Amino acid sequence: MRGPPEGRAVLRDVAAFEFRFIVRSPLAVVSALLLFAGAFADMTGAKLLSVGGGNVLSNSPHALIVSHCLVSLLFLFIGAAFVSHAVLRDDQTGFAPILRSTGLTKSDYLFGRFLGAFAVGALVLAAATLGLWLGTLMPFADATLLGPNRFVGYVVGFGLFALPNALIVASVLFALATTTRSTAGTFVGVVLLFIAYLVSQRLMDN
Repeated sequence: MRGPPEGRAVLRDVAAFEFRFIVRSPLAVVSALLLFAGAFADMTGAKLLSVGGGNVLSNSPHALIVSHCLVSLLFLFIGAAFVSHAVLRDDQTGFAPILRSTGLTKSDYLFGRFLGAFAVGALVLAAATLGLWLGTLMPFADATLLGPNRFVGYVVGFGLFALPNALIVASVLFALATTTRSTAGTFVGVVLLFIAYLVSQRLMDN
């Protein structure tokens, strides 16, 4: 049986290394815990993220989609830290010249770093989805705000809304970090994206 092409194997190895490096970082762990706790509290009655209540149940498809969109908005700040660290870490530590002296291509390096960082970001977002779902199962959750618990609603919210939004955000911020070679430049992009979101929401009012 033939093995994978060498370039594909290198890309996979770079992505796997980046994933292992970031997923164990305090930022990833704390981000996942905060999103999980916020989503969990939301579903048990605190109403931090969703628009449930009244005629809209907290675990209705619409409320779950809105909750996942808000979580992906928070990913602006988490994702910026992930991708800028992935791009700039070797330059900051002085390890970049050693990597450039190897046979590692620029595309394998950049795409591998991006895929690894984004995989951690997706895992962090999944913590929010898990928190939303588990919150509905708690005996102290406000049953008057909850309807039938269909897990497919969480899958749709995560897979069709949170994850694509996060991918777009991560791609834009990764490109900014690669171009500017600056953490400050990346967070300027975060501010601009956030302003663009607020303006677009304003334009779509009513």
